[in-house]
Amino acid sequence: MKKIIIISLAAVMAGCSAAASNQSSAQESVQESIQTEEPVVITLETALKYMENKDYAKAIESFSALISEDSGRAEYYVGRARAYAASGTDTETLSAAAEDFRSALALDDQITEAYTGLADVLFSMDDTAGAMVVLADGIALTSETADVQPLQDRLAEIKQDAGMVDGGEILSAENLQMSGLSYYYTPGDTDGVADVKGKIHLFFLVTGPENVSDVVVSLFADELPPDYISLAENNVCAFDDYAPEENTVPFYCVADMHAVEDYSGQTVQVVLVGMDKDGNVVGHALIAVPSP
Repeated sequence: MKKIIIISLAAVMAGCSAAASNQSSAQESVQESIQTEEPVVITLETALKYMENKDYAKAIESFSALISEDSGRAEYYVGRARAYAASGTDTETLSAAAEDFRSALALDDQITEAYTGLADVLFSMDDTAGAMVVLADGIALTSETADVQPLQDRLAEIKQDAGMVDGGEILSAENLQMSGLSYYYTPGDTDGVADVKGKIHLFFLVTGPENVSDVVVSLFADELPPDYISLAENNVCAFDDYAPEENTVPFYCVADMHAVEDYSGQTVQVVLVGMDKDGNVVGHALIAVPSP
C-alpha cells in the first residue's frame, strides 16, 4: 500500500514538473514574441489617413510624433494645424492651430495652404485684421511661384464679410507709396468712450520707402490744419510678422471718429504717416474716404 502511494506521489510530481516546464516554455515563447515584435511606424500617410477618417486626436498624435522625429518639415506642422482647426473651436485649440501654421510658414513661406489656413483660424478668432494681413502677405510672397487665386478669393470673401469697400482717393503722397486701399465703418460707441461716434477701418499695402516700420493714422473732417502731419495720433497700424519681400507690407488701421467732428455727408480726410524704427517721419499720404 505504501509503495502505491509513493508511486502516485512520484507521478504527481512528474506531472507537476512537466506542467512547470510547459509553462516556462510558454512564457519564454511569449517573451520572445514581445521582444521580436516590430514597432509601430508612424508615417505621413498614417497621419493623413487619420485626417481622412476624421480621427483628429490620432492625427494630432501622429503629426506630433513626426515633428518630434523631424522638426524641419513644414508639411507636418500644416497637417497638425489642420487637425487642431478641425477638432474644436475653443481659443486654446485654435491658438495651437495658428501657432503651427506660423511654424510652417517660418520653414517655408511658399505654402499657400498655410496662409489660407492661418487666415481662417484668425477669422474664427474674430481677428479680421490679422486674417486679411496674412492673406495679403501670402499673395505678395507667392505670386511668382504659385497660384494665388485662392488667396485673393479668400481675401475678397473676408473683406465682404467685414463690410469692407475697395476705394478711397489718394489726394497726395509724400514719399509714402501705397495701394490696395479698402475701408469700412463701425458706428456707435464701440469701446465705451463717450465722445467716439464710430470707427473707420483701413486696409492697404505700403510699397515704399524701404525703411517704413510703422504707420500712424489721424482723421480730419474739416479743413486740414497746417501742422496736420505732426498732429497724427500715436495710433499705430497693425501689420503682420511676415513682412513680404520686395517692400510690399500690408497694414490695417483703426481710427476713432469723434463726436465733436461732423462727418455727415462729408469726405473724411485720413492722414497716414510713415515712421522708421526710430520714430522719425519718412513719408506721409493724405486719403479721402466717403463718410458713412
